[in-house]
Amino acid sequence: MLYGWTGKAAILIAAAALSSASGAAWSLAPAEQAARQGSLSGPRTVGGPMTGDADAEGTTSTEGAFYRWVGQADTGTKIKLRLLWSETTNSRTIHVEVDDAMVVLTGVVRNQDEKETADRIASRMEGVVRVDNRLGVDPAASMVEQGDPMPGEADSGASDRWMTTRVTASLSFDRTIDHALIRVQTRSGIVTLTGRVPTQAQKRDAGHIASDTTGVERVENELVVDHPT
Repeated sequence: MLYGWTGKAAILIAAAALSSASGAAWSLAPAEQAARQGSLSGPRTVGGPMTGDADAEGTTSTEGAFYRWVGQADTGTKIKLRLLWSETTNSRTIHVEVDDAMVVLTGVVRNQDEKETADRIASRMEGVVRVDNRLGVDPAASMVEQGDPMPGEADSGASDRWMTTRVTASLSFDRTIDHALIRVQTRSGIVTLTGRVPTQAQKRDAGHIASDTTGVERVENELVVDHPT
């Protein structure tokens, strides 16, 4: 069975993000915990533009509310979501400040890969012109626990739905990817990407974003490239 995202999670995510303060302590853990107790019905898949169209295939009115909120969220909120959902970065050790089209990243990360990933996430957001990456690198820095990010094995259906949500939203945040062309499906932690994209670079980058999403076991990148080079 393929699972998408339904239930109360949209309102909970939006409330957590909108009420949170910027900086290292930003987290969606309470919303994720509450979302797991809500109504999550399958089977579902997610694909197409994030316009909140409740009549779109596999989209409920609650999912529509989430997608509308994602589309209206400010740049700082979107960057924080991506940092939280990335397997590489720790959102609690990275501060994000946005001044018009410039993003400033401060804090301490464990290695250069984490610093570069945070820079890439911020620089590829819609509307961002420049990133001032002031992150320090300290291999001895502790990995601050971000909380229980995913349901356990006993709740694998909810995990699949939640991963579909994360991957779909993360793809929509990257301005270099035509996310409306990509359908995301998850089963037992394996994410499958289907659809048609214009370039090999978009296929590669979509697969990278999916594989870097917390909780994803493996990515089956079945995207078809219309203009391979």
